[in-house]
Amino acid sequence: MVEASQPPVCPQPQPYTANLARRLSRGLRSWFALLNDWDFRVPLGQIEVLGRPLFLVNEPPLVRQVLVDQVEQFPKHPLMVWLLQPLIGRGIFSVNGEAWARQRRLLDQALQVAQLRRVFPQMGGAVQAMLQRLQATAPGEPINMEAEMTLVTADVIVRTIFSKPLDAGEAAQILRAWSSCCGCSVCLQAGWRRIWGAMPPRSAVG
Repeated sequence: MVEASQPPVCPQPQPYTANLARRLSRGLRSWFALLNDWDFRVPLGQIEVLGRPLFLVNEPPLVRQVLVDQVEQFPKHPLMVWLLQPLIGRGIFSVNGEAWARQRRLLDQALQVAQLRRVFPQMGGAVQAMLQRLQATAPGEPINMEAEMTLVTADVIVRTIFSKPLDAGEAAQILRAWSSCCGCSVCLQAGWRRIWGAMPPRSAVG
């Protein structure tokens, strides 16, 4: 068991490399893989990926300023909205303005302590299912924790909303869709200025 005084177990930041192709290949699975160890230590920093600025906000008061206090000054990028809406619809992570404010108010109500207590059994069921999967693995067998964390998160959501567990096949489909989305976002970021003008609006697709 990890002692309370020890730092939590977490993925180690990638070492610095000036090789852009290597950084982009790392980022095909996760945006975080584009970052180096230094990027996680600065309160506020900026890097450039293919000529586009990315701002890194690590200081908690600054994070609150961006995500809560002055959210209208920091709207989600159109590319992020374009990529996420097919996956999650018009959710809190893929809308701006009044649509975001309305969903944020609903989320605040849902996350009140009294409301959370009502879904503790569903959360516990998802965690127990995860523990059973982990205990069933052979000693020394590698475990894909990215897939497990995606599964348990989605399982909690499905159990809370639909009162049913999420099976492994559905979870694998979600993970494949999200991994594909991350890879596409890196590729689209590379040619954003050219591609965005050619993209049809979502309302015109299908």
